[in-house]
Amino acid sequence: MHFVRRRVLWWPTWPTWFLMAALLVVVTRIAAPGLYDLMSPCDEGEADILAVEGWLPDHAVPEVIRLIERHEGPWVFTTGGPVERGGYLQEWRTYAEAARATLLAAGAPTQRIIAVPAPDARTDRTFVSALTLRRYLDELGVPSGRVSVITLSAHALRSRALFQRALGPRFVVRTRPYHSPWFGRNDWWTTSEGFRFVTGEAIAALHNWLRPPRRPVELEDLGPVTQNPTNTRARESFLRPSPTAPAAESRTGRHQNTPGENKPYP
Repeated sequence: MHFVRRRVLWWPTWPTWFLMAALLVVVTRIAAPGLYDLMSPCDEGEADILAVEGWLPDHAVPEVIRLIERHEGPWVFTTGGPVERGGYLQEWRTYAEAARATLLAAGAPTQRIIAVPAPDARTDRTFVSALTLRRYLDELGVPSGRVSVITLSAHALRSRALFQRALGPRFVVRTRPYHSPWFGRNDWWTTSEGFRFVTGEAIAALHNWLRPPRRPVELEDLGPVTQNPTNTRARESFLRPSPTAPAAESRTGRHQNTPGENKPYP
């Protein structure tokens, strides 16, 4: 009885390792821009609904406002669940509400933006945000439409797939990715932030493809999402557009307590 045995192991020499490393660099240099383009699809075309993912960084705000100003449809929504850090230090506890307040403070059109806060979810947060938006649209009586999702570069592929799955076949989902100034299609693998983000999104997209998300239990206990008080005037302006200017709004995004606050515009 033998407990060990001798084997011959073929091991590459240093010139072979050098050639393998050079080949890896060449393949990466050729394939990396293609992977970035695959993960960051940009769909041109008009949209009825603009959905802004609330976790976008502050340096994306000017571009988001530009897209909102060019948007010809009636609806602009900010989405997202509870913030992961700083919730005890700021007024807004969800990405959706914080994004709306940020856009208004930066000069976005007041009446055009509605926050749709999503409940806390352990997994599939983008999918939960999309489902919450679908529930909001159902409460508004919007059965179909064209949706354009503004998100961050390599997250666009997942956003499009998850929003399409959540909203259903009656909606056409497109994406408008914002590209970070710190990395791009030709150099994302040279920075730690870009490498983590793009490869992480690629792995997450593969995970969503192998295991499609399901409707979470967090949505079952969620009340009517149209009752969010910060959305009252914006929602009414959509249901009955006003030819006059909107009431003043504070820099934090909260509406001032003016007479007739909760009444539809004449």
